[in-house]
Parts: sequence; C-alpha cells; structure tokens
Amino acid sequence: MFKERLLPGCTVFRGMVGFRHELTIHTVDGLNFSFDLLVVMDVVDTKERILEIVE
Repeated sequence: MFKERLLPGCTVFRGMVGFRHELTIHTVDGLNFSFDLLVVMDVVDTKERILEIVE
C-alpha cells in the first residue's frame, strides 16, 4: 500500500516477544510459534501524507 502511494520509505518490524492486556507472553520459538505478535511500521513522509493513508 505504501509503495503504491509512492511514499519514500517504509520498514516493518515483527515482534519476537510481546504481551498484551491479558499479560500472556507470546514468543517465537520452535515449539510455540505465535502468529499474533505485534508489528511496528515506520513510514517516512510528511505528516499530512501519512494521515491520509491511516484512514
């Protein structure tokens, strides 16, 4: 989506360990692979252009 809208840069980081409001720890390992880890996206552009895409 960011590439289609010609934003200069975007990096996606997938969490290795995380927890949410229930305080249950989710991890990535060979025996217990969790698909519901958090993802952080860094986008480079002006505030106005990023806010257009957020909607």
